[in-house]
Amino acid sequence: MFSGKVITGYTTYADQIEKELNETRHDLSLCEDGIANANNDIASFLSGLANMKSISDVCRTELNSTKSALDMYGKEKSSLQAEKDGLELKYNNLAIHAATDMCCVRGVKIASWSIVDDFILCSGNKTINCTG
Repeated sequence: MFSGKVITGYTTYADQIEKELNETRHDLSLCEDGIANANNDIASFLSGLANMKSISDVCRTELNSTKSALDMYGKEKSSLQAEKDGLELKYNNLAIHAATDMCCVRGVKIASWSIVDDFILCSGNKTINCTG
């Protein structure tokens, strides 16, 4: 009877160990599946990251090109503004001299004038000194 209890105990112990081993195998299988899924996710993430880096590099190149063009256009704008200011000054001086020649007649000391539709009129809100 003693040997029957030992055999029954051993069988119960072996069944318990087999059950735990099967649960461990199942858990291990789940872990392996999880690791495989995680590796796939990591590979997908790295691929997406490489694509984003490529897009970022293209954007950076385009941004630098745009900045260079903007700098060039800014310099060109400044140059054209200076040219416009110079031409405007020459135009205003020409208009003043023409108004002086046209509006300072017969002893008038101060004449008023204006430009309307590209014509100088000897009346308006601008004045010129005719004596000097």
